[in-house]
Amino acid sequence: MATETAKKKHITLEELREHNSPSDLWISIHDKVYDLTHWISDHPGGGIPLLNLAGQDVTDPFTALHPPSAWKHLDRFFIGYHLSDNQISDLSKDYQLLISDFTKLGLLEQKGHVIVLTLCIIFSLFSIAVFFVIGTTSLLAHVAAGILMGFIWTQSGWVAHDTGHATVMLTPWLNRITQLLCGN
Repeated sequence: MATETAKKKHITLEELREHNSPSDLWISIHDKVYDLTHWISDHPGGGIPLLNLAGQDVTDPFTALHPPSAWKHLDRFFIGYHLSDNQISDLSKDYQLLISDFTKLGLLEQKGHVIVLTLCIIFSLFSIAVFFVIGTTSLLAHVAAGILMGFIWTQSGWVAHDTGHATVMLTPWLNRITQLLCGN
């Protein structure tokens, strides 16, 4: 292990901070340094988040905003450097422990079936609202339909929002279809 540590190339946080522009963009995750300069335009979340975090340790934001399946893509950007002086706060340590526990329990994996179930519930509630408007003349039923439609629209918006991050369905095209169904 000692020889492995001796072979590692190290840089400081100050040196990492120098690589914070679109033409020279480095980040660190778990003390490993990655060069994302030529990948900014390909990042599924756009280039702005990368530019905002350039030259920093982004372990917590990366963990919070990416599914576990994204970790396998990091190796192609690793440039062989490790941070030598990164200090992890107690809050960050607690957060990383929580994420580790959630990952072991499988709580962070894609669960497309939850979205499918949610869409089925939304469709069922929409059918009830349509029945209240078309099938009855009751003012109370029409008011209930309006309230129900507000609830449906809100839930539909959250489904569209989540699929916009491309992390809830198994493939990007299923995310896009779900977005279209939800009016996004």
